[in-house]
Amino acid sequence: MAGYTALVTGGNRGIGLGLVEHLASDANVDIVFAAARQPEKAGALNALVEKFGKKIVPVKMDLNEASAAVCRLLERN
Repeated sequence: MAGYTALVTGGNRGIGLGLVEHLASDANVDIVFAAARQPEKAGALNALVEKFGKKIVPVKMDLNEASAAVCRLLERN
């Protein structure tokens, strides 16, 4: 049975980062898309990527441009 896929906005700090880690730790979750304006500069998020590997996918997303970002995300799958 396939697990869940999650999209967390603000996945680079605070509550969002904590949620990314929690979801990545859950065996029922297959992949966590962690959205941030500048994921390449998100040190704590990138540390989680190192820890969990391909289960966490950082996604560049600015909610001011949400529709374009969602389209890019859907193209990745």
